[in-house]
Amino acid sequence: DGDVEVHAFRAAGYLPEALMNFLALLGWSPGGGREKFTPAELVEAFSLDRLNKANAKFDRQKLLAFNTDAAAEADQARLVEGFKDYLDLNDTPIGADDGVLLAELVRVNAGFRTFADIVAKCGVLFVADDAFDYDPKAFKKVLTRAEGVGYAMLAEMRPRLAECEWTAEALEAMLEGVCLAKEVGMAKVAQPIRVAVAGRAVSPPIAETLLMLGKESTLARIDRCLAMRADRPD
Repeated sequence: DGDVEVHAFRAAGYLPEALMNFLALLGWSPGGGREKFTPAELVEAFSLDRLNKANAKFDRQKLLAFNTDAAAEADQARLVEGFKDYLDLNDTPIGADDGVLLAELVRVNAGFRTFADIVAKCGVLFVADDAFDYDPKAFKKVLTRAEGVGYAMLAEMRPRLAECEWTAEALEAMLEGVCLAKEVGMAKVAQPIRVAVAGRAVSPPIAETLLMLGKESTLARIDRCLAMRADRPD
């Protein structure tokens, strides 16, 4: 892979403690099969007689696994700190100054591999309502196939969303009520909305997605999507 600066991994969204743990094991083995250490534990366990003579292999997938585990084990304050650092180092649509928002983004993206995953999934929620593209595969699969059943659901949900109180509880209750009344799973109701407002079939849970986006932008994006129907083949 060539030489890579440590700073590049920080800018790519890795936690320093995960990278330190991974790098320590490239040329040293603690014995006993253990791999996960805090920085303090590495200092305590290190000894020269456990250095490896063989050339080390830089396994990026293993580093990614280390970072995923470190993120899952870190407390929210540490993750918010790390996410803010990542945003400060990168040009993204998500601002770094709102700690409450960053905490919510970390929470709804539990299980992320690097901080870049959060931006990849949620960045679209922070751009102008007409400044994102639709994933063609998601658009066709969710909205236009089967004679536009997804579009029909989206059109039906638009006035319901317009009348709904904009809280997680109210949104979840309304969506669940539609599912019960129509005897369908949540995906049949939520996915057309998700594709309309995020341009893709993957986002945080639908109520959290809509809350972060806000009611005005949610309705504007749905209107934009509905207006595109005539321009899209079934």
